[in-house]
Amino acid sequence: IFIPVAVLTLQPNWTQIFTGETVTLRCDIQGGGDTDWEYNFYKNDQSVYYDTKSEYRISPVYTSHTGSYTCMGVKGNKESTTNRPKAVLTTSPHPICRGETVTIRCVIEGRDSDWVYDFMKNDQSVDSDTNTEYRICPVYTSHTGSYTCMGVKGNKESITSDAVQLTVPQPHVTTRTRLQKSLQIWTVRLTCLHATTSPNTRINGTTASRYTTRRESTRCHPVYTSDSGEYSCRRRHRSVHYDSEWSDPVKLKVFYLPRASVKIVSPQEPLYTGDRVTLQCYIPEYTDWTYVWYRDNQHLPSETSKTITIMLPNNAGQYQCQGKRTDQPQSSYMSPNHPISVTGKIP
Repeated sequence: IFIPVAVLTLQPNWTQIFTGETVTLRCDIQGGGDTDWEYNFYKNDQSVYYDTKSEYRISPVYTSHTGSYTCMGVKGNKESTTNRPKAVLTTSPHPICRGETVTIRCVIEGRDSDWVYDFMKNDQSVDSDTNTEYRICPVYTSHTGSYTCMGVKGNKESITSDAVQLTVPQPHVTTRTRLQKSLQIWTVRLTCLHATTSPNTRINGTTASRYTTRRESTRCHPVYTSDSGEYSCRRRHRSVHYDSEWSDPVKLKVFYLPRASVKIVSPQEPLYTGDRVTLQCYIPEYTDWTYVWYRDNQHLPSETSKTITIMLPNNAGQYQCQGKRTDQPQSSYMSPNHPISVTGKIP
């Protein structure tokens, strides 16, 4: 719909006007067709002059005439607009997470009174009120969208604000496991992820027990089978005292690592001086292991096979082994020490 535009000019167009002079305000309707208009002049949004003449003459002018002037043309059901103010839309807080409270504020530049504020999401009206704020509590992912606003006062409308994108992500938990080689234990890091995270937040995680931290991650160190369960998290703002919704749960299942053991393949005990002894690293689960061997707690880098052969008595000692693989589980437990020594006497 085309709305004719009213243009207001000041005659004379001086930068300074002094008391006692004569001032003429002229209202020209652009795109209005014929000239059968009635003109309404406003000072600070209050009507001060209404006539069929397009000019409003003030003589003499006084300091009391100081103000912001606009005009509008009226013809039947048709109206013009003039110098339409623009709406400005702002949101808080940032960042935003599901379950929090979001306040969207609409301000009309230069004229912030007696307006009805129309808030729109994706060009569809979601709220219309004299309150400058549209409050969403709690906010969900379904509230994600492009928001604008405009002011309406009688037959006048402001220019629609620029769009503000509201994105409401859902927090979710990720897990990462790591083997502490020196301790032979596994650690699990649980991370609570949002689109963004403010430094003024705490992350809560829950299973049978609860972890609270000011960091995005919490760590179970070491991890045990008792740590199995469903974990979820939420974000808590300390400054404004509200929480996001809990994330969807993530299942954490902690299994025992496969157990390795050292076995003597040949010869049968007792062992004698000069025997060639074949040892095997036995791990009952999986078959794609790479094997690591130790003698007296010293790594044997040349031995990577499932079986190794040693000579007695030169290679006697306490033997251990462990399996390594690329997939989970990435290692087995270290085997217990197995002593290999000369145990028999030649008659």
